[in-house]
Amino acid sequence: MLKLFKGELSIAVTFWVGFFLFNVVTNLILVQLNNQYLTIEDDQTQTLDTVILVFMIFLLLYLLLMIVAMYRSMHKEGKASILAWIGLLVICLAVIFRSYNIALVAFPTIIPSDAFIDIEIAQLNQSLPTVIGDGMTMTKVTLEDGVMSYIITADFLERDFAVINLIEAPIGQNLCRDFEGYFNGPVNSVAYVYNLIDGQMTSILTAEECLSYLQGTR
Repeated sequence: MLKLFKGELSIAVTFWVGFFLFNVVTNLILVQLNNQYLTIEDDQTQTLDTVILVFMIFLLLYLLLMIVAMYRSMHKEGKASILAWIGLLVICLAVIFRSYNIALVAFPTIIPSDAFIDIEIAQLNQSLPTVIGDGMTMTKVTLEDGVMSYIITADFLERDFAVINLIEAPIGQNLCRDFEGYFNGPVNSVAYVYNLIDGQMTSILTAEECLSYLQGTR
């Protein structure tokens, strides 16, 4: 590892192993950590927030060291090629993206960009379907016309299934805090769509409800 950061390894090894492979593995870990929000108890979300934030800060520090490692490796081998400079630029862009990601987690009031939300939804959908409770499996997440929908297959009949009022439940209140920036931006509401054995039920949490709730807690 010290050889990597000192720039003593080749440019190819530094980029493809030190950066690319490491980035792929850690992104998979982040996806799995984020998926825990779907299954953990409501009183555990703050702990998970802290774990994810600390892990992302570690990744950012590592990426900053990788910029130094890549730069040293390029100059160790003499005149760097255009591909080497492109590799260094890619690492710099990863630092910017990770910094932005950390800011969104640490400060939920920040409005995320449309591109970031699209990436987030795509990553979540790659990990689906996921069992989120007894007889319930989340199968898809979409964002259309300002409505972020979580599609859930539930092995229940309509008469045996009750839809909760999200704003009055801990899950909804936690969602309001985590999604404040989203609700101030492109997301107008969050919908949990339950596809039951004999029908469909939907539970909706609107931006107006959430922002009003958050205002009342301050």
